[in-house]
Amino acid sequence: MKPLPILLVLILVSSCHNQDEQPINDSIFGVWQLVGRYDGGSVQPYQALENGYIITFKTDSTLTTEEPILGCSVDQVDGSFQTRKVEKGAELTMQLSCEDKELRLVFHYGIDAEGYLVTSPKESSCDEGCYTKFKRISTSRASD
Repeated sequence: MKPLPILLVLILVSSCHNQDEQPINDSIFGVWQLVGRYDGGSVQPYQALENGYIITFKTDSTLTTEEPILGCSVDQVDGSFQTRKVEKGAELTMQLSCEDKELRLVFHYGIDAEGYLVTSPKESSCDEGCYTKFKRISTSRASD
């Protein structure tokens, strides 16, 4: 009867590991608009924004954005994304295509208590912390 407890422990350990590797993008689907930026090293650290850019996370793991700082001359940038649990929360990786550029951007992210999507660069150049804050403007879960 000793093999049974060992087998149960192995099943439990492997199922916990698999759960940690599962994508967690359910909460991110929809259309989001940038409403603020925080840069701890600035004179005015938090800046609320009006008419910030929009990013759409679709259920087929694709995204579209009109992010202006990418340096693209097109109005809309397409790409894909994935999310995963990491030791300190969750990570969002975006692959973006723009003309002859391929960009891979990685962020720590979460949904705060007020329902805002908060992202901060995984490899930040902000000495005193920085993040962006997005408000959900549509909960569309469609893949198109």
